Amino acid sequence: MLRFIYTDELPPEAAAPATAHDLLVAADLYDLERLRLMCERTLWESVLADGVSAALSVLLRVNGRHSCRQLEDLCVGSVAGAWEAATATDEYRELKASCPALLNDILEKVVVSRRRLGSGPPPPSPPSSEKMSASTYRSSDVWRGMHEFTIFGYSGVRRVHSAAGDFISSGTFEVGGHEWRILYYPSGYDDYQSDNVAALLQLVTGPADVSVTKEVAGTFIIGNHHDNLDDGAMVDFFHDFTDDSLENGSIVELAGVDDVKSMHVGRDDSLTTVVVPPPNIAWHLERLMEAATELGSDVTFLLKEGEDDSGASTLSFHAHSLVLSARAPALLKEAQAQAAATSKKTKKKVLWIEGIKAVVFKSLLHFVYTDELPPLDDLVVRATPGSSSVTPATSWTRMAGEQLAAADRYQLVERMRPMCENLLCEMMTPECAAATLEVARRHRRPELKAFCLDYMSSPGVLRAVVATEGYRELSAEALRDMLDHMAAASPLE
Repeated sequence: MLRFIYTDELPPEAAAPATAHDLLVAADLYDLERLRLMCERTLWESVLADGVSAALSVLLRVNGRHSCRQLEDLCVGSVAGAWEAATATDEYRELKASCPALLNDILEKVVVSRRRLGSGPPPPSPPSSEKMSASTYRSSDVWRGMHEFTIFGYSGVRRVHSAAGDFISSGTFEVGGHEWRILYYPSGYDDYQSDNVAALLQLVTGPADVSVTKEVAGTFIIGNHHDNLDDGAMVDFFHDFTDDSLENGSIVELAGVDDVKSMHVGRDDSLTTVVVPPPNIAWHLERLMEAATELGSDVTFLLKEGEDDSGASTLSFHAHSLVLSARAPALLKEAQAQAAATSKKTKKKVLWIEGIKAVVFKSLLHFVYTDELPPLDDLVVRATPGSSSVTPATSWTRMAGEQLAAADRYQLVERMRPMCENLLCEMMTPECAAATLEVARRHRRPELKAFCLDYMSSPGVLRAVVATEGYRELSAEALRDMLDHMAAASPLE
Protein backbone atom coordinates (compact mmCIF):
# COMPACT_ATOMS: atom_id res chain seq x y z
CA MET A 1 0.00 0.00 0.00
CA LEU A 2 2.86 2.38 0.78
CA ARG A 3 4.28 1.71 -2.68
CA PHE A 4 0.95 2.80 -4.17
CA ILE A 5 0.87 5.94 -2.02
CA TYR A 6 4.33 6.95 -3.27
CA THR A 7 4.01 5.88 -6.93
CA ASP A 8 0.28 5.61 -7.75
CA GLU A 9 1.00 2.10 -9.08
CA LEU A 10 0.79 -1.45 -7.77
CA PRO A 11 3.81 -3.73 -7.26
CA PRO A 12 4.08 -6.85 -9.48
CA GLU A 13 3.12 -9.17 -6.63
CA ALA A 14 -0.29 -7.46 -6.46
CA ALA A 15 -1.27 -9.41 -9.59
CA ALA A 16 -1.99 -12.40 -7.33
CA PRO A 17 -5.73 -12.47 -6.41
CA ALA A 18 -5.00 -13.06 -2.71
CA THR A 19 -2.70 -10.02 -2.55
CA ALA A 20 -5.17 -7.92 -4.54
CA HIS A 21 -7.90 -8.83 -2.06
CA ASP A 22 -5.75 -7.85 0.93
CA LEU A 23 -4.96 -4.52 -0.74
CA LEU A 24 -8.65 -4.06 -1.48
CA VAL A 25 -9.41 -4.36 2.23
CA ALA A 26 -6.68 -1.78 3.00
CA ALA A 27 -8.00 0.55 0.28
CA ASP A 28 -11.46 0.44 1.83
CA LEU A 29 -10.02 1.04 5.28
CA TYR A 30 -8.02 4.13 4.23
CA ASP A 31 -10.42 5.40 1.54
CA LEU A 32 -7.98 5.00 -1.37
CA GLU A 33 -10.43 4.98 -4.27
CA ARG A 34 -7.95 4.47 -7.11
CA LEU A 35 -6.21 1.63 -5.26
CA ARG A 36 -9.57 -0.05 -4.66
CA LEU A 37 -10.49 0.13 -8.34
CA MET A 38 -7.07 -1.18 -9.37
CA CYS A 39 -7.52 -4.17 -7.05
CA GLU A 40 -11.02 -4.76 -8.41
CA ARG A 41 -9.62 -4.73 -11.94
CA THR A 42 -6.92 -7.25 -10.94
CA LEU A 43 -9.53 -9.57 -9.44
CA TRP A 44 -11.73 -9.24 -12.54
CA GLU A 45 -8.77 -10.04 -14.78
CA SER A 46 -8.25 -13.23 -12.77
CA VAL A 47 -11.87 -14.13 -13.54
CA LEU A 48 -11.33 -13.52 -17.26
CA ALA A 49 -8.23 -15.73 -17.15
CA ASP A 50 -9.44 -18.57 -14.90
CA GLY A 51 -13.16 -18.74 -15.54
CA VAL A 52 -16.20 -19.39 -13.41
CA SER A 53 -14.43 -20.90 -10.39
CA ALA A 54 -12.39 -17.70 -10.05
CA ALA A 55 -15.61 -15.65 -10.32
CA LEU A 56 -17.15 -17.62 -7.45
CA SER A 57 -13.96 -17.25 -5.41
CA VAL A 58 -14.01 -13.47 -5.90
CA LEU A 59 -17.69 -13.36 -4.90
CA LEU A 60 -16.83 -15.11 -1.67
CA ARG A 61 -14.04 -12.59 -1.03
CA VAL A 62 -16.00 -9.40 -1.70
CA ASN A 63 -19.41 -10.43 -0.36
CA GLY A 64 -20.79 -7.71 1.90
CA ARG A 65 -18.47 -4.95 0.68
CA HIS A 66 -20.81 -2.21 -0.56
CA SER A 67 -17.92 -0.48 -2.33
CA CYS A 68 -17.43 -3.52 -4.60
CA ARG A 69 -20.88 -3.66 -6.19
CA GLN A 70 -19.46 -3.22 -9.68
CA LEU A 71 -17.04 -6.13 -9.32
CA GLU A 72 -19.76 -8.23 -7.71
CA ASP A 73 -22.12 -7.59 -10.63
CA LEU A 74 -19.40 -8.55 -13.10
CA CYS A 75 -18.74 -11.85 -11.36
CA VAL A 76 -22.46 -12.61 -11.03
CA GLY A 77 -22.87 -12.08 -14.77
CA SER A 78 -19.91 -14.37 -15.47
CA VAL A 79 -21.38 -17.14 -13.33
CA ALA A 80 -24.79 -16.73 -14.95
CA GLY A 81 -23.22 -17.27 -18.35
CA ALA A 82 -21.73 -20.64 -17.33
CA TRP A 83 -24.23 -21.89 -14.78
CA GLU A 84 -23.82 -25.65 -15.27
CA ALA A 85 -20.04 -25.43 -14.89
CA ALA A 86 -20.45 -23.22 -11.83
CA THR A 87 -22.69 -25.67 -9.97
CA ALA A 88 -20.04 -28.37 -10.21
CA THR A 89 -17.36 -26.39 -8.34
CA ASP A 90 -16.37 -26.44 -4.68
CA GLU A 91 -16.69 -22.65 -4.63
CA TYR A 92 -20.37 -22.96 -5.56
CA ARG A 93 -21.04 -25.32 -2.67
CA GLU A 94 -19.27 -22.95 -0.29
CA LEU A 95 -21.26 -20.02 -1.68
CA LYS A 96 -24.50 -21.94 -1.27
CA ALA A 97 -23.71 -22.61 2.38
CA SER A 98 -22.44 -19.16 3.37
CA CYS A 99 -24.11 -16.62 1.04
CA PRO A 100 -27.65 -17.73 0.06
CA ALA A 101 -28.76 -14.16 -0.72
CA LEU A 102 -25.95 -13.73 -3.22
CA LEU A 103 -26.83 -17.08 -4.75
CA ASN A 104 -30.40 -15.83 -5.29
CA ASP A 105 -29.02 -12.88 -7.27
CA ILE A 106 -27.07 -15.26 -9.47
CA LEU A 107 -30.17 -17.40 -10.08
CA GLU A 108 -32.12 -14.31 -11.20
CA LYS A 109 -29.35 -13.52 -13.69
CA VAL A 110 -29.50 -17.07 -15.03
CA VAL A 111 -33.24 -16.77 -15.67
CA VAL A 112 -32.84 -13.44 -17.49
CA SER A 113 -29.98 -14.78 -19.60
CA ARG A 114 -31.89 -17.86 -20.74
CA ARG A 115 -35.03 -15.91 -21.56
CA ARG A 116 -32.97 -13.66 -23.78
CA LEU A 117 -31.52 -16.65 -25.60
CA GLY A 118 -35.03 -18.03 -26.14
CA SER A 119 -34.13 -21.63 -25.37
CA GLY A 120 -33.53 -24.03 -22.53
CA PRO A 121 -30.18 -24.62 -20.95
CA PRO A 122 -27.46 -25.64 -23.40
CA PRO A 123 -26.31 -29.22 -23.11
CA PRO A 124 -23.23 -29.72 -20.95
CA SER A 125 -20.01 -30.15 -22.86
CA PRO A 126 -16.35 -30.58 -22.03
CA PRO A 127 -14.20 -27.46 -22.07
CA SER A 128 -12.47 -28.45 -25.30
CA SER A 129 -15.67 -28.77 -27.38
CA GLU A 130 -17.29 -25.93 -29.33
CA LYS A 131 -19.93 -23.82 -27.62
CA MET A 132 -22.53 -21.42 -28.86
CA SER A 133 -22.34 -18.05 -27.17
CA ALA A 134 -24.43 -14.91 -27.30
CA SER A 135 -23.12 -11.39 -27.11
CA THR A 136 -24.80 -8.07 -26.57
CA TYR A 137 -23.84 -4.67 -27.93
CA ARG A 138 -23.19 -2.15 -25.20
CA SER A 139 -23.18 1.59 -25.73
CA SER A 140 -19.70 3.06 -25.69
CA ASP A 141 -17.92 5.67 -23.66
CA VAL A 142 -16.47 8.43 -25.81
CA TRP A 143 -13.48 10.61 -24.95
CA ARG A 144 -12.71 13.67 -27.04
CA GLY A 145 -9.53 15.68 -27.16
CA MET A 146 -7.76 18.27 -29.29
CA HIS A 147 -4.03 18.85 -29.79
CA GLU A 148 -2.38 21.73 -31.63
CA PHE A 149 0.99 20.97 -33.23
CA THR A 150 2.89 24.00 -34.57
CA ILE A 151 5.96 23.69 -36.80
CA PHE A 152 7.97 26.92 -36.91
CA GLY A 153 10.30 27.75 -39.77
CA TYR A 154 8.42 25.40 -42.07
CA SER A 155 10.41 26.04 -45.23
CA GLY A 156 13.69 25.31 -43.44
CA VAL A 157 12.24 22.26 -41.75
CA ARG A 158 11.01 20.91 -45.08
CA ARG A 159 14.45 21.40 -46.58
CA VAL A 160 16.07 19.46 -43.74
CA HIS A 161 13.45 16.67 -44.03
CA SER A 162 13.64 16.46 -47.80
CA ALA A 163 13.50 12.68 -48.18
CA ALA A 164 10.19 10.83 -48.44
CA GLY A 165 9.50 9.09 -45.16
CA ASP A 166 11.28 11.68 -42.98
CA PHE A 167 8.87 12.83 -40.30
CA ILE A 168 8.56 15.28 -37.42
CA SER A 169 6.80 14.08 -34.28
CA SER A 170 4.61 16.13 -32.00
CA GLY A 171 4.69 15.66 -28.28
CA THR A 172 2.43 12.95 -26.91
CA PHE A 173 -1.05 13.90 -25.73
CA GLU A 174 -3.68 11.91 -23.89
CA VAL A 175 -7.20 11.06 -25.01
CA GLY A 176 -9.30 8.29 -23.49
CA GLY A 177 -6.58 7.13 -21.14
CA HIS A 178 -4.16 6.46 -24.03
CA GLU A 179 -1.29 8.51 -25.43
CA TRP A 180 -1.23 9.70 -29.05
CA ARG A 181 1.10 11.74 -31.24
CA ILE A 182 1.04 13.37 -34.68
CA LEU A 183 3.62 12.31 -37.25
CA TYR A 184 4.11 14.93 -39.97
CA TYR A 185 5.91 14.06 -43.22
CA PRO A 186 6.96 17.31 -45.02
CA SER A 187 8.12 15.41 -48.13
CA GLY A 188 5.54 12.65 -48.22
CA TYR A 189 4.99 9.35 -46.47
CA ASP A 190 6.78 7.33 -49.17
CA ASP A 191 8.15 7.66 -52.70
CA TYR A 192 4.67 7.24 -54.17
CA GLN A 193 3.42 10.28 -52.24
CA SER A 194 6.53 12.48 -52.43
CA ASP A 195 4.57 15.37 -54.01
CA ASN A 196 2.23 15.51 -51.01
CA VAL A 197 2.68 16.10 -47.34
CA ALA A 198 1.35 13.46 -44.96
CA ALA A 199 0.02 13.63 -41.42
CA LEU A 200 -0.59 10.51 -39.36
CA LEU A 201 -2.25 10.07 -35.98
CA GLN A 202 -0.45 7.35 -34.05
CA LEU A 203 -1.60 5.47 -30.96
CA VAL A 204 1.49 5.37 -28.71
CA THR A 205 0.11 3.33 -25.79
CA GLY A 206 -2.44 0.74 -26.83
CA PRO A 207 -5.11 -0.87 -24.65
CA ALA A 208 -3.65 -3.27 -22.11
CA ASP A 209 -6.75 -5.47 -22.33
CA VAL A 210 -7.11 -7.13 -25.73
CA SER A 211 -10.81 -7.81 -25.08
CA VAL A 212 -11.48 -4.08 -25.28
CA THR A 213 -12.27 -2.95 -28.82
CA LYS A 214 -11.56 0.58 -29.99
CA GLU A 215 -12.68 2.82 -32.79
CA VAL A 216 -11.05 6.15 -33.55
CA ALA A 217 -12.40 9.04 -35.54
CA GLY A 218 -11.18 12.59 -35.84
CA THR A 219 -10.19 15.55 -37.96
CA PHE A 220 -6.94 17.19 -39.03
CA ILE A 221 -7.15 20.90 -39.66
CA ILE A 222 -4.33 22.57 -41.61
CA GLY A 223 -5.09 26.21 -42.27
CA ASN A 224 -8.65 26.21 -43.61
CA HIS A 225 -8.59 22.60 -44.80
CA HIS A 226 -10.62 19.89 -43.09
CA ASP A 227 -10.27 16.18 -43.69
CA ASN A 228 -11.84 13.26 -41.86
CA LEU A 229 -9.79 10.48 -40.34
CA ASP A 230 -10.53 6.84 -41.00
CA ASP A 231 -10.96 4.34 -38.19
CA GLY A 232 -7.89 2.68 -36.70
CA ALA A 233 -5.01 3.07 -34.30
CA MET A 234 -3.01 4.98 -36.93
CA VAL A 235 -4.91 7.14 -39.40
CA ASP A 236 -3.34 8.86 -42.37
CA PHE A 237 -4.31 12.04 -44.18
CA PHE A 238 -2.91 13.49 -47.39
CA HIS A 239 -3.48 16.99 -48.68
CA ASP A 240 -2.02 19.05 -51.53
CA PHE A 241 -1.11 22.68 -50.89
CA THR A 242 1.59 25.13 -51.89
CA ASP A 243 4.16 26.88 -49.73
CA ASP A 244 2.34 30.15 -50.50
CA SER A 245 -0.54 29.04 -48.28
CA LEU A 246 1.71 28.97 -45.20
CA GLU A 247 1.62 32.05 -43.00
CA ASN A 248 4.76 33.47 -41.37
CA GLY A 249 6.81 30.45 -42.40
CA SER A 250 5.01 28.20 -39.92
CA ILE A 251 2.40 25.49 -40.08
CA VAL A 252 -0.21 24.61 -37.48
CA GLU A 253 -1.95 21.25 -37.29
CA LEU A 254 -5.03 20.86 -35.15
CA ALA A 255 -5.90 17.23 -34.51
CA GLY A 256 -9.27 16.44 -32.99
CA VAL A 257 -9.59 12.87 -31.75
CA ASP A 258 -12.73 11.00 -30.81
CA ASP A 259 -11.47 7.93 -28.98
CA VAL A 260 -14.45 5.59 -28.79
CA LYS A 261 -13.81 2.78 -26.37
CA SER A 262 -16.36 -0.03 -26.36
CA MET A 263 -17.01 -2.28 -23.40
CA HIS A 264 -16.21 -5.97 -23.00
CA VAL A 265 -18.55 -8.27 -24.90
CA GLY A 266 -19.34 -11.63 -23.35
CA ARG A 267 -22.01 -14.25 -22.97
CA ASP A 268 -24.08 -11.99 -20.77
CA ASP A 269 -24.74 -8.32 -21.39
CA SER A 270 -23.74 -7.44 -17.84
CA LEU A 271 -20.08 -8.15 -18.62
CA THR A 272 -17.98 -4.99 -18.81
CA THR A 273 -14.73 -3.92 -17.21
CA VAL A 274 -13.59 -2.15 -14.07
CA VAL A 275 -12.64 1.38 -15.13
CA VAL A 276 -9.67 2.78 -13.20
CA PRO A 277 -9.16 6.57 -13.30
CA PRO A 278 -5.81 7.82 -14.63
CA PRO A 279 -2.98 8.47 -12.15
CA ASN A 280 -3.30 11.71 -10.21
CA ILE A 281 -0.21 11.65 -8.03
CA ALA A 282 1.03 14.87 -9.65
CA TRP A 283 -2.16 16.64 -8.56
CA HIS A 284 -1.68 15.44 -4.97
CA LEU A 285 1.96 16.55 -4.94
CA GLU A 286 0.98 19.95 -6.31
CA ARG A 287 -1.49 20.31 -3.44
CA LEU A 288 1.30 19.29 -1.06
CA MET A 289 3.55 22.02 -2.47
CA GLU A 290 0.86 24.70 -2.27
CA ALA A 291 -0.01 23.81 1.34
CA ALA A 292 3.56 23.07 2.40
CA THR A 293 3.46 25.29 5.51
CA GLU A 294 0.57 23.25 6.92
CA LEU A 295 1.79 19.86 5.65
CA GLY A 296 5.20 19.19 7.13
CA SER A 297 7.46 21.66 5.33
CA ASP A 298 10.97 21.61 6.79
CA VAL A 299 12.79 23.82 4.26
CA THR A 300 12.13 27.49 3.48
CA PHE A 301 13.78 29.24 0.55
CA LEU A 302 14.06 33.04 0.56
CA LEU A 303 14.50 35.09 -2.62
CA LYS A 304 14.74 38.81 -3.32
CA GLU A 305 12.08 40.11 -5.70
CA GLY A 306 12.96 43.47 -7.25
CA GLU A 307 15.50 45.35 -9.34
CA ASP A 308 17.80 46.26 -6.44
CA ASP A 309 18.18 45.50 -2.76
CA SER A 310 16.79 48.88 -1.67
CA GLY A 311 13.37 48.33 -3.21
CA ALA A 312 13.29 44.55 -3.22
CA SER A 313 10.83 42.47 -1.26
CA THR A 314 11.55 39.04 0.16
CA LEU A 315 9.51 36.05 -1.01
CA SER A 316 9.50 32.70 0.74
CA PHE A 317 8.88 29.24 -0.74
CA HIS A 318 8.31 26.21 1.44
CA ALA A 319 9.31 22.67 0.54
CA HIS A 320 9.94 19.19 1.93
CA SER A 321 13.46 17.80 2.15
CA LEU A 322 12.20 14.27 1.40
CA VAL A 323 10.73 15.43 -1.92
CA LEU A 324 13.87 17.40 -2.75
CA SER A 325 16.04 14.39 -1.91
CA ALA A 326 14.12 12.21 -4.36
CA ARG A 327 13.54 14.73 -7.15
CA ALA A 328 16.21 17.47 -6.91
CA PRO A 329 19.21 16.25 -4.90
CA ALA A 330 21.43 19.06 -6.22
CA LEU A 331 19.04 21.68 -4.82
CA LEU A 332 18.92 19.86 -1.48
CA LYS A 333 22.71 19.60 -1.42
CA GLU A 334 23.04 23.35 -1.94
CA ALA A 335 20.53 23.93 0.87
CA GLN A 336 22.36 21.58 3.23
CA ALA A 337 25.71 23.21 2.48
CA GLN A 338 24.32 26.63 3.29
CA ALA A 339 22.70 25.32 6.48
CA ALA A 340 25.99 23.80 7.61
CA ALA A 341 27.72 27.15 7.09
CA THR A 342 25.33 28.97 9.44
CA SER A 343 25.50 28.84 13.21
CA LYS A 344 21.76 28.39 13.70
CA LYS A 345 20.79 24.97 15.04
CA THR A 346 17.11 24.87 14.21
CA LYS A 347 15.02 22.04 12.86
CA LYS A 348 13.67 24.11 10.00
CA LYS A 349 16.19 25.27 7.42
CA VAL A 350 15.83 28.85 6.13
CA LEU A 351 17.98 29.36 3.06
CA TRP A 352 18.72 32.23 0.69
CA ILE A 353 18.74 31.56 -3.06
CA GLU A 354 20.59 34.04 -5.26
CA GLY A 355 21.01 34.42 -9.00
CA ILE A 356 17.53 33.27 -9.96
CA LYS A 357 14.19 35.08 -10.20
CA ALA A 358 11.46 34.14 -7.75
CA VAL A 359 9.00 33.27 -10.53
CA VAL A 360 11.58 30.97 -12.14
CA PHE A 361 12.40 29.30 -8.83
CA LYS A 362 8.71 28.71 -8.17
CA SER A 363 8.35 27.09 -11.60
CA LEU A 364 11.33 24.88 -10.76
CA LEU A 365 9.68 23.77 -7.52
CA HIS A 366 6.47 23.12 -9.47
CA PHE A 367 8.43 20.81 -11.77
CA VAL A 368 10.12 19.07 -8.83
CA TYR A 369 6.74 18.25 -7.30
CA THR A 370 4.68 17.53 -10.43
CA ASP A 371 7.16 16.62 -13.22
CA GLU A 372 5.59 19.36 -15.36
CA LEU A 373 6.30 23.03 -16.01
CA PRO A 374 3.58 25.62 -15.36
CA PRO A 375 2.16 27.45 -18.40
CA LEU A 376 4.73 29.86 -19.79
CA ASP A 377 2.16 32.62 -20.27
CA ASP A 378 1.39 32.60 -16.53
CA LEU A 379 5.08 32.93 -15.67
CA VAL A 380 5.56 35.84 -18.07
CA VAL A 381 2.56 37.68 -16.63
CA ARG A 382 3.92 37.27 -13.09
CA ALA A 383 7.41 38.35 -14.14
CA THR A 384 6.28 41.45 -16.08
CA PRO A 385 3.06 42.74 -14.47
CA GLY A 386 1.31 45.58 -16.23
CA SER A 387 2.31 46.96 -19.61
CA SER A 388 5.73 46.17 -21.00
CA SER A 389 7.67 47.40 -23.98
CA VAL A 390 9.06 43.90 -24.53
CA THR A 391 7.23 41.83 -27.14
CA PRO A 392 5.54 38.57 -26.09
CA ALA A 393 7.98 36.47 -28.15
CA THR A 394 10.96 38.04 -26.40
CA SER A 395 9.34 37.62 -22.97
CA TRP A 396 8.61 33.94 -23.62
CA THR A 397 12.13 33.32 -24.87
CA ARG A 398 13.72 35.00 -21.87
CA MET A 399 11.55 33.04 -19.45
CA ALA A 400 12.24 29.69 -21.14
CA GLY A 401 15.95 30.54 -21.21
CA GLU A 402 15.95 31.31 -17.48
CA GLN A 403 14.16 28.03 -16.79
CA LEU A 404 16.82 26.23 -18.83
CA ALA A 405 19.52 27.91 -16.74
CA ALA A 406 17.76 26.78 -13.54
CA ALA A 407 17.53 23.21 -14.85
CA ASP A 408 21.27 23.29 -15.56
CA ARG A 409 22.11 24.78 -12.18
CA TYR A 410 20.21 22.12 -10.24
CA GLN A 411 21.04 19.25 -12.62
CA LEU A 412 17.46 18.57 -13.73
CA VAL A 413 18.78 17.45 -17.07
CA GLU A 414 16.75 14.32 -17.86
CA ARG A 415 13.36 15.99 -18.32
CA MET A 416 13.19 19.67 -17.34
CA ARG A 417 16.10 20.76 -19.53
CA PRO A 418 14.73 19.06 -22.71
CA MET A 419 11.31 20.55 -21.95
CA CYS A 420 12.85 24.03 -21.81
CA GLU A 421 14.72 23.40 -25.07
CA ASN A 422 11.48 22.33 -26.73
CA LEU A 423 9.79 25.52 -25.53
CA LEU A 424 12.55 27.61 -27.08
CA CYS A 425 12.23 25.73 -30.38
CA GLU A 426 8.44 26.04 -30.43
CA MET A 427 8.59 29.82 -29.88
CA MET A 428 11.33 30.51 -32.41
CA THR A 429 10.83 33.71 -34.41
CA PRO A 430 13.31 35.94 -36.28
CA GLU A 431 13.05 38.39 -33.38
CA CYS A 432 14.35 35.94 -30.78
CA ALA A 433 16.39 33.46 -32.87
CA ALA A 434 19.75 35.11 -32.15
CA ALA A 435 19.04 35.34 -28.42
CA THR A 436 18.09 31.65 -28.39
CA LEU A 437 21.32 30.78 -30.21
CA GLU A 438 23.25 32.59 -27.50
CA VAL A 439 21.36 30.62 -24.82
CA ALA A 440 22.23 27.37 -26.60
CA ARG A 441 25.91 28.34 -26.78
CA ARG A 442 26.05 29.45 -23.14
CA HIS A 443 24.53 26.20 -21.85
CA ARG A 444 26.28 23.94 -24.38
CA ARG A 445 23.11 22.54 -25.94
CA PRO A 446 24.15 21.24 -29.39
CA GLU A 447 20.66 20.18 -30.51
CA LEU A 448 19.18 23.57 -29.67
CA LYS A 449 22.09 25.32 -31.40
CA ALA A 450 21.62 23.22 -34.54
CA PHE A 451 17.91 24.05 -34.59
CA CYS A 452 18.65 27.79 -34.29
CA LEU A 453 21.21 27.70 -37.09
CA ASP A 454 18.89 25.74 -39.40
CA TYR A 455 16.07 28.16 -38.67
CA MET A 456 18.17 31.27 -39.31
CA SER A 457 19.42 29.79 -42.59
CA SER A 458 15.86 29.51 -43.91
CA PRO A 459 15.05 31.77 -46.90
CA GLY A 460 13.86 35.20 -45.80
CA VAL A 461 14.66 34.62 -42.12
CA LEU A 462 18.32 35.65 -41.96
CA ARG A 463 17.61 39.21 -43.17
CA ALA A 464 15.07 39.67 -40.36
CA VAL A 465 17.41 38.14 -37.77
CA VAL A 466 20.27 40.50 -38.68
CA ALA A 467 18.02 43.49 -37.94
CA THR A 468 17.30 42.40 -34.35
CA GLU A 469 18.91 43.56 -31.13
CA GLY A 470 19.69 39.96 -30.25
CA TYR A 471 21.89 39.64 -33.33
CA ARG A 472 23.85 42.77 -32.39
CA GLU A 473 24.50 41.25 -28.94
CA LEU A 474 25.74 37.89 -30.24
CA SER A 475 29.11 36.75 -28.97
CA ALA A 476 31.99 36.26 -31.38
CA GLU A 477 31.71 32.50 -30.96
CA ALA A 478 28.02 32.49 -31.91
CA LEU A 479 28.70 34.68 -34.95
CA ARG A 480 31.43 32.30 -36.05
CA ASP A 481 29.02 29.37 -35.71
CA MET A 482 26.51 31.21 -37.90
CA LEU A 483 29.06 31.90 -40.62
CA ASP A 484 30.36 28.32 -40.56
CA HIS A 485 26.84 26.94 -40.83
CA MET A 486 25.88 29.18 -43.74
CA ALA A 487 29.12 28.33 -45.53
CA ALA A 488 28.43 24.62 -45.11
CA ALA A 489 24.83 25.00 -46.26
CA SER A 490 25.74 27.05 -49.37
CA PRO A 491 29.22 25.98 -50.55
CA LEU A 492 30.89 28.13 -53.17
CA GLU A 493 30.86 26.73 -56.69
